[in-house]
Amino acid sequence: MRVVEVNEIEQLEAHRDDWARLLAETPNASFFQTLEWLSVYWHHFGQDQRLRTLLVYDDDQLKGILPLAVTNVATRGGPLRRLGYPLDAWGTQYGPIGSNPQAVLTAGLSHVQKTIRDWDLLELDWTPGNLHDEVGRSFANIGVQPQVFSRDDISQIDLSQEWDTYWMGRHGKHRNNVRRAEKKLAEIGSVELLHWCSDGILKSNDNAEQHARWDLYDICEGVAGKSWQASAANGTTLTHGDVRPFLRDVHEVAVQRGAVSIYLLSVVGEPIAFSYNYVFGGTEYGLRMGYNLEFKSANPGTVLIHRILQDAFAREQLVFDLGEGDSSYKHSWRTNVLPSVRFCHYAKSSLRAQALRWKRHWWGASMKPVQGRSV
Repeated sequence: MRVVEVNEIEQLEAHRDDWARLLAETPNASFFQTLEWLSVYWHHFGQDQRLRTLLVYDDDQLKGILPLAVTNVATRGGPLRRLGYPLDAWGTQYGPIGSNPQAVLTAGLSHVQKTIRDWDLLELDWTPGNLHDEVGRSFANIGVQPQVFSRDDISQIDLSQEWDTYWMGRHGKHRNNVRRAEKKLAEIGSVELLHWCSDGILKSNDNAEQHARWDLYDICEGVAGKSWQASAANGTTLTHGDVRPFLRDVHEVAVQRGAVSIYLLSVVGEPIAFSYNYVFGGTEYGLRMGYNLEFKSANPGTVLIHRILQDAFAREQLVFDLGEGDSSYKHSWRTNVLPSVRFCHYAKSSLRAQALRWKRHWWGASMKPVQGRSV
């Protein structure tokens, strides 16, 4: 296979159609692997990074894409240049694009080995645990044995079953808590859930403002500003100054891909809770969720999730992704847990990278992940 490296985001536009074609062939592809996502992300956050997108050809046909970027990061071994996926912790999974990810990754890693090194740490983060062996073989194919670290598990809900089967499979105490929350919220007034999904490319006779439903997005921002997350300094709300312009730009391109799913929970016509999600390839990913703190005693978050899932089970989605982390509320809703892992390789000539490798080794952080499991 032949690899062509692209370092300018504008040059990728010429490969837009092939990118979309290959993404459609990629197992478990996500919205975060689209060229639209990468372009907007790079416009907002790429100034201090170096793009290294690898196009993998078989003869003259593009067979796969490996998006990578070099970023300056702070580590326990000191500041390092890290080469890895440009996901930046926005989603839960990432990997090569194409029908044969292992072949694409092997070709990409071989190219990285042969080119001038502009990195100290090669780190393939956000790798689903079920791809552990495939990624390991790609490293073995180039003669490298990486360190492997377990990340927080990803909580998922299997939407392929019937709603009644899923609901009766939840713990009795949880079902009772949901019923009480529904009843308590209904005592305030009539409760309604509005759900809107984008339907794709803007047509010439459509109103762009209405097509993107900025009115609904603005309502989500309004509720987010009244949530407990609004005071967080780490960008966990739609309205945080560091991410608000970025998320609004992503919304615009996500609408055109038919990838936006918005839920608004209202009481007596007043929106009190929201969930802003991306839908892609059969998976619905909960990007941001929040509720008005004034209604905290009525547990609107519980009611919102309950009604979202009832709606999701009625559609043709396969998986609902609750995200990474071990928040207690996820335990009650999830049906299975997917491990997430990080593959790390350290440049031999980088003293700081080698120091980090030994620190991690002696701390015993390297481990093989457990298999995914049902819960």
